[in-house]
Amino acid sequence: MRLGAVTVNSGADLVICDEINAATFTQANGGGTTTIGGPLNTSAAGGIGLNGNIFAINDTVTTTGDGTFTLTNAGQLIIAGGGDLNLDGAFLQNGAGAVQSAGDIDTSNDGITFQSAVTLAGNVAFSTNTGNGDILFNSTLDAQNAGVEDINLSAGTGTVTFNDAVGAGVRAGAITINGAAGVTAVSTIDADSITITNGGAVDLNGAVDTTGEFNSSSTNFDNSGASITTNDNDLIIACEDNLTLGALLNAGAGALQIWAGSNGDGALTLGGGLVITSDDLSFQAGNGNGPDTTASIDLVSNAPTFLGAAGLGTSPRSFTLQQDAAITDADIPVVEQFGDGIDDITYTLQSDDMTVTVGANVKLAHSKLNLTGADGVTVNGALSLNSLSISADNDTDGTGNVTISQAINTNGGLFSSLGVNLDNTGGTINTGGGDLTINHTGATVLAAAVSSGAGDIDIDTTGTLNVNSTINTTSGDLTLDSDDAMTFNTDGDITTTIGNVNVGANRDGVLSTAGDVTTANGNITFTKAVTLTGPVAAQPPSTAPSTPAPTTSPFRDQLI
Repeated sequence: MRLGAVTVNSGADLVICDEINAATFTQANGGGTTTIGGPLNTSAAGGIGLNGNIFAINDTVTTTGDGTFTLTNAGQLIIAGGGDLNLDGAFLQNGAGAVQSAGDIDTSNDGITFQSAVTLAGNVAFSTNTGNGDILFNSTLDAQNAGVEDINLSAGTGTVTFNDAVGAGVRAGAITINGAAGVTAVSTIDADSITITNGGAVDLNGAVDTTGEFNSSSTNFDNSGASITTNDNDLIIACEDNLTLGALLNAGAGALQIWAGSNGDGALTLGGGLVITSDDLSFQAGNGNGPDTTASIDLVSNAPTFLGAAGLGTSPRSFTLQQDAAITDADIPVVEQFGDGIDDITYTLQSDDMTVTVGANVKLAHSKLNLTGADGVTVNGALSLNSLSISADNDTDGTGNVTISQAINTNGGLFSSLGVNLDNTGGTINTGGGDLTINHTGATVLAAAVSSGAGDIDIDTTGTLNVNSTINTTSGDLTLDSDDAMTFNTDGDITTTIGNVNVGANRDGVLSTAGDVTTANGNITFTKAVTLTGPVAAQPPSTAPSTPAPTTSPFRDQLI
């Protein structure tokens, strides 16, 4: 039968050897060591109140009926692995003595507070369930063995607050925070890894150092005054709304991914003098789902510095700027913001809801450039690159046109373009030896010269294909296909030295041509019907005189 209120007024040592079930349990003044060696269970709102010197909790403690647990320890408090606390009210440790814990604490939507320094003696989980229960550490939190003991904190709709250093004495193991209205760290954090999921507003104010991954997902994020270093491990920060980076981030050889506005509306702001270090660096704002198309990133105003894993004098090998808003030259950092420039780095500019318009060669020269625009991509300035990949209409609404009005040279690297319509009026494309691929679903207009040297050329459209200027390779093969009409105008000549030319092998579009096809030592194949619209020379590797063919004729390997 359950006892009523149990009160222990004094005693040098108090030992609970077997199970106690009471309405409440109170120790008024313990001068020695209090040991809970058997289950302690209370059922009334008064719960458990222990006031004494040294405490050892070796068995479970349970309260029901909104029962709280308040423990005032002048000496050390030791919570063993078997001493889990299952409480229907708040837990408060408010004595001056230190705490050593290997036991879990679980409350029913009520707070968990430690006023004194806490040392983890094993892996622990502290949870306030799904309600408004805060978890508060008002003094230091350390592991017993460097990087070994883990702590898992779940605060429901409450907050998690570290008011003193974490892991400064002995590095903590993995710190995991699952769900909280906010996470605040007033001082430094040293841990094996840090994971924050559904973290509310995350506010870091002291340096963070991990030997593993740092991964934070929250509503807002601010690390002003708090550098984050992951020692060659991934550093990932994502938040639903605004994200402010106020101190250096260093992932070294790990990936560094920053994402603001993951719910579609938010901005990414970088403070002045910021240094960001990673070989794989990615910035994103917005979610690409509309209808809001304003989520943006400012990598220009405060001129942050981007370094590679080796630090000063190096640059990231991969750099991504991805946002819902349109991207223009004004949004692109200057080359001087990169530790060693941008030569040969994989450089991605992506607008998930709008357009990408670029032409500032001084900001992009010799990079491996990827351009993605949901509503289209425009190149309006001459670019000298190491490769260029274009993808338009990635939201599949039919608006993703590609317009090239100035010369593009990829210096031996590939050129590829995906989208709806393509028009290169005024913009020659020369890969200098790299493959050249155009794959579109609308009208493709080649109005300026296209050349690839030793690279292959593959032009494939489910719409129409109009060739109004020359297409040239040396040893590269050339393939042209269209579902609709293909038209080669008078200036639409094809020339290759030893490459093969294949027209119409893969789609149903027929060809109308007034352009010549010349190869010194390659094959010429027309698979579908051809209509001649002017004098045409098709010269395969033969010295035999050409023979006339009907003006409309399906033929293969014939001379015209």
